Amino acid sequence: MNVFILITKGDLGGAQMSVRALARALVNSGVNVTVGVSEDTYLYDALTAEHIPCVSFQTLTRSFNPFRNIAFIIEFRKYLNSNAFDVVHINSSNALFGAIAARYAKRRPRVVFTFRGLSLIDPNYTSNPILKYFFQQIFRLLLKYVDTPVFVSEQNYSYALANKIVSSGVVIYNGIDPTTLNFLSQKDAREAFASIPTDVTIIGTISRLAYPKNHVWLIEQFARMYSDNPSVRCVIIGEGPDHHTITQTIEKHNLKDTVILLGAIPDAAQYIRMFDVFVLPSIFEGMPITLIEALHAGVPVLATRVGGIPEMIDADAQLFTLGDAAEFKNKLSRLVSEPQLRNQLALHNSAISDQFTIAKTARNYMNIYAARE
Repeated sequence: MNVFILITKGDLGGAQMSVRALARALVNSGVNVTVGVSEDTYLYDALTAEHIPCVSFQTLTRSFNPFRNIAFIIEFRKYLNSNAFDVVHINSSNALFGAIAARYAKRRPRVVFTFRGLSLIDPNYTSNPILKYFFQQIFRLLLKYVDTPVFVSEQNYSYALANKIVSSGVVIYNGIDPTTLNFLSQKDAREAFASIPTDVTIIGTISRLAYPKNHVWLIEQFARMYSDNPSVRCVIIGEGPDHHTITQTIEKHNLKDTVILLGAIPDAAQYIRMFDVFVLPSIFEGMPITLIEALHAGVPVLATRVGGIPEMIDADAQLFTLGDAAEFKNKLSRLVSEPQLRNQLALHNSAISDQFTIAKTARNYMNIYAARE
């Protein structure tokens, strides 16, 4: 079976890590895999180093410019006409225009599209209702060229069904490869960074510095609880468009030495055990890879009840309602002050982590690839 996996984004994000892990798992299962990406991306370099064929497209970008999208359809169709694939698996919204190219290729492949999250059409995404309606219509149009829509959570799938974005679909949970994980101990992870104290309680997150991840809200809540917990620090690993706003928020609350930005770090999951509590206050999610990594690392978490997160976390002590500052503060304060509770949750998270492995994910995708209408 020849499978072409297509994704737009090139930064160190969950979708890229998912595609990288899936490509490796499929190759190990005997599938011929080629991955298509935007130019000059992290993913291209990573896959090439792992000897997985990778192709970059000049016209594939994060853009809703119709001329750019039409140019990509033409470029991708030309590529498909010169290469035979049984399946084209699309993994990001801009790349979804590639479904049109696949439909009109000389040899039409089966087209699978994975909603890594609902993004612009998520109910929690704040935008102009007219703009959201416009994007819903674009999705409905492009999905006519898709054979199988896939969702990474039941919540995302139910919302898409209820809003008639799709009429059918499949849910496949994200997974990671436990054999590639190399978590440093808490002591070693903290000692790897001169700016990280070794004798404090650390809450932290690994995520792109962007609107959906809600970092400004996190810092504002941390500022409110810090006076009662002066031995607590907040560490954020990641980079993105909201860096300046986040820095301004830190300065506004005089938290320069207590909220520590480490920037983007390759394979950042190896440091996840530096956190006593992994926090994820996202506005919307599909099924976040960093949260799966936290489970495998046996780290207690506190995350919003959005997207697929409640499907992953079954302990109420680790969940809070989006925007509920009181619930967040109460639950985080308890996790910070009760080491025994953290230890119990760490063991629990480690025990449930085997539900989210790339081997299971890859098997489910292979079943879809092989399906016939």
